[in-house]
Amino acid sequence: MHKIIPFIAATLATAAVGCQLDTTESAAALATQDCEPGQNYPNAVMPPLPMWPQVAAPPVASDTASYVVYPSFTVPNEFVAVLADWNTGTILWGARVAAKSVPALASTLSTRGQIDIVRRPPKPAPSPGTEARFPLEFARRAAHLSEFAALAN
Repeated sequence: MHKIIPFIAATLATAAVGCQLDTTESAAALATQDCEPGQNYPNAVMPPLPMWPQVAAPPVASDTASYVVYPSFTVPNEFVAVLADWNTGTILWGARVAAKSVPALASTLSTRGQIDIVRRPPKPAPSPGTEARFPLEFARRAAHLSEFAALAN
């Protein structure tokens, strides 16, 4: 517990000055820096999202891809689950899921890789055609912060 407090303080300090750093930035700075969130994946595309469980079995996640599950931006009582590869900037798999089925989906995904169930970002919702940026950005930050947390232990 005591080891993580300096890590959090350093990370927050780095995030506060992130936009002022140059190209020799540390990995911690790169993970937290974003002057314009969502701009890391300007060409990201969300694939068609069939309703779960009537969708192909989810693939196994990799070191650069994790499952991100979040409330739909447009449909009440529905979640979106995607396998987001932050390294390639692609959504490898995706599905829509009724809110009541999220625990069953999480159980299925738990055998396939890391899962991050998140709240959607504050409004406004992403404009049409840009929603894929959100899970990619989240997967990127979660992966980097997990690496730093492991180093702090």
